[in-house]
Amino acid sequence: MSIREHALATLQSHADPRLFDCARAQLADPDPLVRQLGLDYLRRVDARKAVPITVELLDDPDVRVAASAKVALMNWTGQDFGVRTHMALPPLEFW
Repeated sequence: MSIREHALATLQSHADPRLFDCARAQLADPDPLVRQLGLDYLRRVDARKAVPITVELLDDPDVRVAASAKVALMNWTGQDFGVRTHMALPPLEFW
């Protein structure tokens, strides 16, 4: 995971056009944290290319990824869909 994150950060810092394809490739991973990482970097590319892919994440089986996709769409469109990321996180349990 850290190697993926480092690679994506390097592509971003060099304004490499391959960032879009590499971020999108993370979305097919079964690990929701990897999909979240891909979405985080997808949010940093041209919205016109990223929006159609992000819409598909609204049906992600992990509610955190789906909620983050909704927040990304909200940022790109300027429309508030009433979704808050904290709504997707399970409550903390204390002993």
